[in-house]
Amino acid sequence: MLSPHGPAQPIDLQEEEGRDMTCFLCRLDPGKGGPRRPHAHDHAHVVVVLRGTATVRTREGDRELAEGGVVLIPSGTPHSIWNRSSKALETIFLDLGGGAPAAEAKTEAGKKGDFAARKDEVLRLTNSFCRRYLDHEYRMLCEKMVKKLCLAEEESFLKGKPEAWAAGIIHALGSNNLLFSTWCEPYVAVSEITAFFGISYSSMHARSRKIMDLFGMETLEREFSTPTMAMIFGNLADLLYPSSLPEGASVTRAIAESRRRGWERARARSGWRREYTNIYQFRIYLVESDPLIWRRIQVPGDYTFWDLHVAIQDAMGWLDYHLHMFSLPRPGGIKLEHIGIPDEEDLDIGAFGEPFPLLPGWEENIADWFTPENALASYEYDFGDGWVHGIELEEILPREPGASYPRCLDGWGACPPEDCGGTDGYYRMLRILADPSHPEREEYLRWLGGDFDPRDFDPQEVGFDDPARRFLEVFSD
Repeated sequence: MLSPHGPAQPIDLQEEEGRDMTCFLCRLDPGKGGPRRPHAHDHAHVVVVLRGTATVRTREGDRELAEGGVVLIPSGTPHSIWNRSSKALETIFLDLGGGAPAAEAKTEAGKKGDFAARKDEVLRLTNSFCRRYLDHEYRMLCEKMVKKLCLAEEESFLKGKPEAWAAGIIHALGSNNLLFSTWCEPYVAVSEITAFFGISYSSMHARSRKIMDLFGMETLEREFSTPTMAMIFGNLADLLYPSSLPEGASVTRAIAESRRRGWERARARSGWRREYTNIYQFRIYLVESDPLIWRRIQVPGDYTFWDLHVAIQDAMGWLDYHLHMFSLPRPGGIKLEHIGIPDEEDLDIGAFGEPFPLLPGWEENIADWFTPENALASYEYDFGDGWVHGIELEEILPREPGASYPRCLDGWGACPPEDCGGTDGYYRMLRILADPSHPEREEYLRWLGGDFDPRDFDPQEVGFDDPARRFLEVFSD
């Protein structure tokens, strides 16, 4: 039998037809799964659902497997398994040995020569970019990454344009080192990478995702951090996280007490006409969207981060189905703090695996965090798809007499559909919809309920929910 909350449990199997086979039993509680970024293996494996419903996520989209369902995940296919249902999920993972050897494999010397030539090509390109836009630290880091790709004998590294791989390496390392955060130095826009190498965003992003999947990269991964970022963020115990955390029942009690205070506050505020003097104007944009999907909103100055979360959801067009998290430093500080919905089971989500507390959004006021000098933050929605938004405080304005807040002033682009597979899945969907002959087009149209126009957005049609009422609905149990 499975332990209630235990990790995957191996079962020894005999070899079959010369291939090693390993079987794992695993239980996932509701809302669990991962990893957040799909990963790939150098072997194929089979997933069998014993009980519940599994969401198998690949770049081809999501596939729901009900009890008794079976799916084969080929070698090298990025994927992750999630339990999106309200019931526990029990699965079997059957790992199959590596695939059959290539029919006409190259000699060892030939392969090494190919990798050496590709290494020289890509390094020439990354060095050129680093000299123009970055620094010596990034140049050395690019060289390290190229060498690791060659040592891993990653066959896909030999395919495609070297410019695409050079751009993918810069993007992957930049994502790991906050290169695209305007409050960090150096800073580079994603568009500068694609323009320099003369490639499309999708080509760059495909290589970047391949690299991050191959080496299991997350933000601020030690192995792929520049010395400067490692120095700033290396001592997480002292810098990013408090010296100690309450454990066990005390964490549960603290979170329950916070939610109780939030419930009482929301009940008192629901439908209440509040008095406030200042308005905070934000520009919110979906990172990695191209063209940029963005909104400009104004919210009351007494808003909490929970209230701001609801306003972002409504302005963007999300449905608030998933968890969220804000990340920003306090005014005058450099360490990142994280604000959202704390859960005692989800504390261990630090950049290097260390736990950090997620501050309850309903107890943190935006006026205590956002200032003209501390104007930038990130907002991640749906940790499975990983929709990351940039937030920029543009102005703090006096309240206009007779005006109704929050309100949406401007923006561009339709919100991607929920659960479409993140940025990769969204742009794949658009390519399919634009191709009348594609075999999956009709299926997507049925799923969407009709045509989808990625340009469709009208700020006048945005309606905002009462954040207090939303809180009471979400935490009604």
